[in-house]
Amino acid sequence: MQTNFLNFANSILPISLVVLFGYLLRRWKKIDPQQVAHIAFYIMLPALIFRDLYAFTVPLEDSFKMIGITLTLIFFLIVIGWIIGRISRVSSSERAAIILSTAFMNCGALGLSVSKFGFGIEALVWAEIFFITAVVMLIVVGIFIGESGRLPLGKAVTQVLKAPVIYALGAALLARTIQVEIPAAIMRPIELAASGAIPLMLVVLGIQCAESGIPKNWRLVSFPIGIRLIISPLIAFGLAHLLNLEGLPLKVAVLQAGMPIAVLNSVVATQYDLEPEFVTSTILVSTLVSPITLAIIISVLNST
Repeated sequence: MQTNFLNFANSILPISLVVLFGYLLRRWKKIDPQQVAHIAFYIMLPALIFRDLYAFTVPLEDSFKMIGITLTLIFFLIVIGWIIGRISRVSSSERAAIILSTAFMNCGALGLSVSKFGFGIEALVWAEIFFITAVVMLIVVGIFIGESGRLPLGKAVTQVLKAPVIYALGAALLARTIQVEIPAAIMRPIELAASGAIPLMLVVLGIQCAESGIPKNWRLVSFPIGIRLIISPLIAFGLAHLLNLEGLPLKVAVLQAGMPIAVLNSVVATQYDLEPEFVTSTILVSTLVSPITLAIIISVLNST
């Protein structure tokens, strides 16, 4: 148990420091978070998606079950978030923010490292499958949810197709299918941009934190946080058994499902003006609470 808590400290502390840098930068300089979000959204994220999908080394047949669990889990969480928004009778933008906070988890910067520390280096490959599936879903569904709350359906679809990450995804899959070897002169700048995606998203979170305070509606904030940290891993556990996923993949799927609310949500919320202060507050509170819930999840999974 002591080792687990030490691993959490090694994982969460670096992330917290980067967020702090963004917070201090916003306190020192007048920075528009939306402009910084543009850099992450239009440059860094497409590079991250292309790099990870192109470099994917696990045979596709071995990853089908993990992809299925991730997609099904996100679908259930979107439905739950939508129901909460309808029951709460909030605005369309607030409902979109609730869905984002409920459905999408920090399975990248935090999830990958905690999976490695909790279950060993061999867990990384399964955590990456979960991460790539979830981040693609977040971009596509996040844009669609955000724009469809304010635009007609047809125009919302058009906005989804304008997202560069869609074409990064298509290019990576095409390159893998026809087995094209990307020249180093092209791949290296992509890798450089991709390596800055997660840190930049954390900086965006810190900048947004400087502009938001304590959650104004604790009752509304508590719903997505409770679902994200408690209900979501339980759903993933049930789905894993339904799909006969066992051993290490099952453990990683459940752990990733219990991650706090995704930092990338802050980028999407800022980019499309989907109640970014509310989203940021859910990210902060869920991240602060998550060491307790994640420690319990790892202890339970390691004892089975």
